[in-house]
Parts: sequence; structure tokens; C-alpha cells
Amino acid sequence: MVSNAQTANDYYMKGVKKSQSNDYRGAIEDFTKAIELFPDIKYYERRAFNKYLVKDFQGAIEDFTKVIKLDTTCFICFSKRADCKFSIGDFRGAIVDFTKAIELEPDNDGILTCYWTRGICNDNIKDYRGAIEDYTKAIKLEPDYSELYINRAFTYLDLGLKNSGCLDFSKAGELGDKNAIWYIKEYCK
Repeated sequence: MVSNAQTANDYYMKGVKKSQSNDYRGAIEDFTKAIELFPDIKYYERRAFNKYLVKDFQGAIEDFTKVIKLDTTCFICFSKRADCKFSIGDFRGAIVDFTKAIELEPDNDGILTCYWTRGICNDNIKDYRGAIEDYTKAIKLEPDYSELYINRAFTYLDLGLKNSGCLDFSKAGELGDKNAIWYIKEYCK
């Protein structure tokens, strides 16, 4: 006789294969069946990622939240839940989750994206100083990424710090950003 746990694992494995074949909706169905038979944290986590991939951000937030309640140290769950919150315009909620992800694993490869996107969230709630701090931390991690300088430049302009903004536009231009010259002509007269 096959147990619910074994049948659930079979659905889980089918879901993993579908996900690897980019059949995310099919994978979600299989993970859901697995959860119905035998709720397991890894089933919720996989389903959350697949919901994220099909842009079911609210559904992904719900599943990531279930995982986080059971594993409060899951960097990727906080980071991806933050991405989902960002995608639906919950910038304050995203900031909280990005902050937690950064606290959990400050040396994780995904930390650059956490700082950068948290900076964008701070921009959206008009916490310009917080945004500049985040962009600056991201720049320290990836000093040759011109778009970070562009983001920080616009934030400097929002604060009325034209010289700093123009220096960042210039740096972005040195790094090959094609729009930097236009931004300099437009904003640095």
C-alpha cells in the first residue's frame, strides 16, 4: 500500500520535472496535489517559486509566508517574497523583507539585487537618503554596473544634489551607458 507521503512525493517529483521543462503551471498543479496529500515545507517553497515565475505574486507571497513561518532563516524566501511585494507595489513590505534577507546572509550572491531593489523601493516611498545608501552599497559590490549610478544620480537630483547626480551620470557614461550623455545634457546644464 502506498502512503500519502509517498504519493505526495511522486507529485512533487513530477512538479520538479515540469518546472525544469518550463511548464510552471503544470508544476504548480502537481505541487498543490502534493500539498493536499502531505503538506511539506519544500512543496510550498517550490510552488511559491513557480507562482513567482508565472507572475502570481500574491499566491507566491502566501506560499513564501508559509515557508518563512517554518524556516525563519530562508534567505531566498525573504528575497523572493520581497521581489513579489515589489512587483505588486508593496514597497514598504518589500523593504522589510529585503532588510531581513540582507541580515540573514550579507555575503550571499543575491545581495546586490537586494540592495538595488530596496533602493528603488526607498525611492518610491520618497526615502531618498535610504535609497542613496542602498545604491551606494550596491555600487561597492558591483562598481562597474552603470545602471546603479543612473539610479543614484536621479535620487541625488530628487534631493537637489545636482553636482552629485551629474557626477554619477558622468560615471555611468564612462562605463558605457548610452543614455548618460542625454541625461547630462538634460539635467546638468
